[in-house]
Amino acid sequence: MDNIGIRLKRIRKEKGFSLRGLGKAAHVSHSFIADIESGRSKPSLDTLDKLAKALDVYILELTGNSKPNSVDDGKLLEPIVGETTDPELLALCNEFLCRKDLQQLVKQVRGYDPETVRKLVDSIRLVEKEGQH
Repeated sequence: MDNIGIRLKRIRKEKGFSLRGLGKAAHVSHSFIADIESGRSKPSLDTLDKLAKALDVYILELTGNSKPNSVDDGKLLEPIVGETTDPELLALCNEFLCRKDLQQLVKQVRGYDPETVRKLVDSIRLVEKEGQH
């Protein structure tokens, strides 16, 4: 079983979903979810997105990525920062999302316009920079 499968199964059970229940909620075949959990199949980003939304978790919690590997990983955060395709902003949000101390804050800005999120990110960086002096 691969790491995504292990995480998916653990989170699914923690959230009280059966395979069929998660399949219904995510609009994904329950047998495909079983294949993912067993490592027989690899989910697409679209499938991961559906599963994450149904489980009310971030895709990063399923993949275990601590940082974006590419701009495409950053695109997973588009629902958080609106319709932006700005790779820098998406990567910044992804970076902050991976920090336990900022996860709740990132969740709170879901749907904010990209400029507001950028100002928030800039403010956090400024505070952190001043704290290092």
